[in-house]
Amino acid sequence: MCEGSENSYERYQAGAVFGTCSLHDSIIHMNEIIDNQKILPADIAMTVADEDMNALLKSGAHIGHVSSKTHPKTAPFIYTVRSGIAIFDLFKTKEKLLAAEAFVRKIFAENKTILFVGTKPAARSLIVALEDAYGVPVVVDRWIGGTLTNFKVVSGRVQELERLLKEKAEGGFKKYTKKETAGKEDEIYHLQKSFGGLRKMKKLPDALFLSNIDTDILAVKEAIRMKIPVVAIVNSNSDMSLVLHAIPANDNSIPAVTYLMERIRRSIEEGRKDAEARAAAASAE
Repeated sequence: MCEGSENSYERYQAGAVFGTCSLHDSIIHMNEIIDNQKILPADIAMTVADEDMNALLKSGAHIGHVSSKTHPKTAPFIYTVRSGIAIFDLFKTKEKLLAAEAFVRKIFAENKTILFVGTKPAARSLIVALEDAYGVPVVVDRWIGGTLTNFKVVSGRVQELERLLKEKAEGGFKKYTKKETAGKEDEIYHLQKSFGGLRKMKKLPDALFLSNIDTDILAVKEAIRMKIPVVAIVNSNSDMSLVLHAIPANDNSIPAVTYLMERIRRSIEEGRKDAEARAAAASAE
């Protein structure tokens, strides 16, 4: 057993790495805990045969919140309850994941934009990795109210950030006093923190992706108001009806979120290839 691995559902549900374990060993041990506590129904464990189901299972995607917190709109996606914990029906999770992947792929195949939102630690670095790899707009700190519903004002703040960065790069700060320069640097820092991930979003996005709808419920509400479709990982305590493409799964587990985000990343990649193939075919005509 890994050091510090004793106990507990709470640490597992949050995706904690146990003591000195590697991530691989942690996942193995977490599934041992599930088996020992009889959280996972044996018939699921015995019948899961395909790669997708096994990957979901190993990542801990099936572990929901305590059953007393199950949202009525999410209840149809719960397979059973074990030790007071809601267990997702992974067959339904896979079905919803495939639908979400198809939607994301189509968006990118049509050269449209998805704004990726992940302000919780479990997703933040994964969202930043998508920004680095594909240049997608992101929000990884605090959602700024009005990002969608008052986009004109937000765009103005992004433009101010661009202006300051350009001025600095061209040596324009040399004309300021030390105090004035410090003030400009501080302004850049705060603008970058709040709006830096939106610099490539020149218009309202065609869709949103959220790693957790409860943490960023304001983003969901703004998307609904602006009639922007939402794709999201939705835990058992959340309202799935708020989201067009909800992926019912554990949104607190780092391994689960990592696996699901990798699936979404592949969909982006496939969509980009579809767009390139379509453009090549059009130019050849």
